[in-house]
Amino acid sequence: MDFDFSPAQYELRDEARRFLQKECTTEHVREFIDDPGGWSRSLWKQIAGLGWMALPFPEAYGGLGQGFLDLVLLLEEIGAALAPVPFLSSVVLAGQAILQNGGEEQRAKWLPDIASGDRITPSFAPFRVTFTMIHVSAPIPITATAIVAAFVSRSPFG
Repeated sequence: MDFDFSPAQYELRDEARRFLQKECTTEHVREFIDDPGGWSRSLWKQIAGLGWMALPFPEAYGGLGQGFLDLVLLLEEIGAALAPVPFLSSVVLAGQAILQNGGEEQRAKWLPDIASGDRITPSFAPFRVTFTMIHVSAPIPITATAIVAAFVSRSPFG
């Protein structure tokens, strides 16, 4: 069994690395350390233009229909560059929760805007939840509606 990346996955990783080395310099990252917003809108627009947000979503929702491994390769490069963008919270946490658990109406409403980069989610929860569980035999149901209500914010550009 071959566990190696495909040539296209190597190309995606290498292109992401080159792009971030050029556009997400240490100086650029440091600009956002004390910024109240904490993220780079210009870098977000650039990676949206490259289609990175659309990568894991089906074409029916404005995505590119690629696999989760492709998404992980991008996440590795974004993390290595310390890119000040809400990619993890928007595409992975909220987007994947909606894709996997949301109804058709929710997917159609939220995913195209997440895939285009027009909708972001904050990187923190606006509330604190503490669970104390003893002998739990079934998973706690969390609906995509609850996640959307808690995490999806307005468009960063308008």
